[in-house]
Amino acid sequence: MFTPTALLDLHSRVHQSLTGLLEHCSGFSDDELSTDLDGFGYPTIRLQLHHAIAAEQYWVGVLRGRMLVDERPEDFVSIEALREFRKRIADATDNYLNSASDA
Repeated sequence: MFTPTALLDLHSRVHQSLTGLLEHCSGFSDDELSTDLDGFGYPTIRLQLHHAIAAEQYWVGVLRGRMLVDERPEDFVSIEALREFRKRIADATDNYLNSASDA
């Protein structure tokens, strides 16, 4: 079992990597970010990044007794929009973990 402190550390490292990935992807054009690619769970880089962030939002919502599925992928057409989404969700997860007990 992980403590909130351990989960905060893990969460921080995951978001450092995700921030780096978004930075790397900022070098792609909008067309490249929206091009269908074989082998992705979601067919484009943009949609795959959105899914990774939205999945965290969903699961933290479940832990809080809410089902948060209102974010529409088409509202996040740029890397900047995905960066802001990532930051908002990372902050929400941090808030949850900082208020969680060891139990």
